Amino acid sequence: MKRIIFRSIPFALFLFSMMSSGCVERTYMIRTKPAGALVYVDGKLIGPSPVSSKFVYYGKRKIKIVKEGFEPLEVIEDFDRPWYQYPFIDFAFEHLIPVHWNDRRDLAYELKPKRHVRTDELTNRARHQHATGKPIGEAPPAGELIPIRPPP
Repeated sequence: MKRIIFRSIPFALFLFSMMSSGCVERTYMIRTKPAGALVYVDGKLIGPSPVSSKFVYYGKRKIKIVKEGFEPLEVIEDFDRPWYQYPFIDFAFEHLIPVHWNDRRDLAYELKPKRHVRTDELTNRARHQHATGKPIGEAPPAGELIPIRPPP
């Protein structure tokens, strides 16, 4: 009977360590100035700022911030993994060490007011582009139809 108890103690300790294992919670918080801008991460709407969300994988994220009356902002943020998330070390931190880890990224952006371009300035820029542009090829004569060939 004593043998069974002594043999089950290591198993019980292992089971307890697995049940009380730690984990890593990965979140990011995006704040904008002014607040209330819509935040898109990797093409998905997260919500109006300030906004917080969870992530699973490290790597690059495309963040787009849009607000009426301000220039849209697009940035690429690189979420580098911390030292405790490298292979083999991460297994110990996620499954064996009974500690809860928080990996929180705080990102802050300031939006610039939208620039209003005067119409005459825009027209002058368009004329300049038109004058310095080069034609791609000869244009067909007016009224002539271009034959459409089926693909080979």
